[in-house]
Amino acid sequence: DGESNSDWPVVNNYALLPNGPFARPLYDYDDDNHPGDHGSYHPADDYAYYGHITDLRPDLADMQNVEFYSIFCFGTGYNLFKEIAKDGGFDDKNDDNIPQVEEYDKDGDGVPDHYFEAEDGHLLEQAILKIIQDIMAKVSSSSGVSVVTTGSKAGGITVQAQFYPQRNFPTGENLDWIGTCQSLWLDKYGWIREDNQADAHLHLQNDYVANIQWDSSKANVMITRLQDVNG
Repeated sequence: DGESNSDWPVVNNYALLPNGPFARPLYDYDDDNHPGDHGSYHPADDYAYYGHITDLRPDLADMQNVEFYSIFCFGTGYNLFKEIAKDGGFDDKNDDNIPQVEEYDKDGDGVPDHYFEAEDGHLLEQAILKIIQDIMAKVSSSSGVSVVTTGSKAGGITVQAQFYPQRNFPTGENLDWIGTCQSLWLDKYGWIREDNQADAHLHLQNDYVANIQWDSSKANVMITRLQDVNG
């Protein structure tokens, strides 16, 4: 709602939200006991912190959380914007749910990496572009290419390449531009086949058919493996 500064804090009893990793009130989720958290002008960083470290859709696979960025343009209150960027955008490499300096200020300039200032339209545009570029660097990309050999009746292979502009590993390593390439057979009927025997040859009886379907009841992709006994 624009430049809001008078929102009452959210009370846990009235917020239908999943439980976070800490048993704390939402209005002071970072546990800093800031005097404004209990009032109506400083709980925004607490909400950002909760949304960043909490799986907001536990019914789905993997972690569904929010990555926060803040752009301070004018007026007062830049410290709150920095807190939002710190608590809502740190890269939790050690999985302790606590923002460490090296996790939110990687370049060591004393400013959270997700915090931007813009005093005019040009600086605002630059800040938004930097945010978009940072988001894109954290998103994986994939492509699927079907390569047919001598003709549609002869079958061929389907190749899928997946790459990550940046990927963090539990060991603490950060690698850029890594990926995988997977290749599956296509028989003359257009079915995708596994290479069950791992012999780099298509065998219609031994290499299973991989039938890919969307299961609307589970909201997920399901794969059925079928053996073609007739070949």
